Amino acid sequence: MRTYSSLLVFFSLIFSISAYSAEQCGAINCDCYALENLNWQETCRKRQLAMVDACQKGKKGYGYCSVHGPAASPLPLALELSEEKVLDTDSLSSLYKKVAAIYWATHKDLDYMTENADKTPPVEFEGKVKAILANVESLFSIQKQITQSWNKSGNADEAQSSWRDFSSDQYAMGRQLEEAGRLFWRVGGQRAAEERKSFETMSFDLIKTSGKVLEQAAHAYAQSGQHGKAASNWQEASQSLEFLIGIISARAPNSREVEDLRFLQAARMYRASYHWALEKKESEAENSLKKASEIFNGKVDAAAG
Repeated sequence: MRTYSSLLVFFSLIFSISAYSAEQCGAINCDCYALENLNWQETCRKRQLAMVDACQKGKKGYGYCSVHGPAASPLPLALELSEEKVLDTDSLSSLYKKVAAIYWATHKDLDYMTENADKTPPVEFEGKVKAILANVESLFSIQKQITQSWNKSGNADEAQSSWRDFSSDQYAMGRQLEEAGRLFWRVGGQRAAEERKSFETMSFDLIKTSGKVLEQAAHAYAQSGQHGKAASNWQEASQSLEFLIGIISARAPNSREVEDLRFLQAARMYRASYHWALEKKESEAENSLKKASEIFNGKVDAAAG
């Protein structure tokens, strides 16, 4: 009887794992048909088929889409496009005020940090950095709520206008975050070991967050129909990772963190090529695609192993 029960548990577990695997593998979709270039579509489909095959064979590291459309999954991007609670448009004025207050507080904290980094212990900045990281998450959630509410009410023009304002604001904040991160790295190099470690941690957090903010700005530019600016932001978000990759590679060249950052760098550059193509900038699109493929293909084999 005990053996029979054990077998039931065993087969139930096997069935559950198989069902999960089938669902997981079926969710792989690189959104290839969203690409306008037929050669890009073919490259995209081949990668997607290879990923599905690896997933079905139970390989853990089947990786990410290469060249892809905007609805592709899985990707290593930080961009989170979940649905938010839709509000009556009469309630949106309070959200606009909240956004303005968050921007004001964030820029005030960043100004204080950059002005005082050379003469202040890192403990004075740790709370501010934590608040900035939280504010970045809040801003994008509120922005999605605002635009989804406008769209739901049939005011697509208001939604597009809101995305346009948000795009330029996020771009400015992304650049300021990266500058603060690089400054903290330089200042940390001049401090004793304990303070250096604290500055380096905050530096990495700020630079990684700057890339996330540039992703959000790129999405906002695209939503407002400015695909050239969207492409430029995706490129800048990709290029911003070189600073971190250079530092981590010098310490641990074969680390998983470097590999993950390279995949992220490639994904952002692939997305830039997509928007350059929508902007009908063929040369820029091909150049971005080439750079992305060079980064991606340099790491795919290692990841699959």
